[in-house]
Amino acid sequence: MTEIFRKDTPGITIAPQQINWVELNPNGVTDWHRHVRQIDHLVGVSGNIRVALWDGREDSPSYRESELIRIGAIRPVMVTVPPGVWHALRNESGLPAGYLNVTDQLYDYATPDNWRLAPGTPGVPDIL
Repeated sequence: MTEIFRKDTPGITIAPQQINWVELNPNGVTDWHRHVRQIDHLVGVSGNIRVALWDGREDSPSYRESELIRIGAIRPVMVTVPPGVWHALRNESGLPAGYLNVTDQLYDYATPDNWRLAPGTPGVPDIL
């Protein structure tokens, strides 16, 4: 048994508005993406997933720094991605791998808060 989300977890300051399930194919990769308003909380629940983070916030002390975190069945941790931080995920498993995204904003189909860059885009770190 693993608790996926508790509102009293240190660092949790949101009331969840939407929870998405994502399943990545073996060796599947997402685009780099970021949000202007939305906070993502990523929890790996199956497989082995590499989460790549790249800080695109010009006013941040970690501007342009990157980090890798592994999540999944054997490491069911929550990764909080603040607004302005680019993130992408890669399934490092030979099998499908899944994660949950608990967000503090509803997805707005009319004006999506979702900005994307393809892996390999010039200027984006090659860490995925």
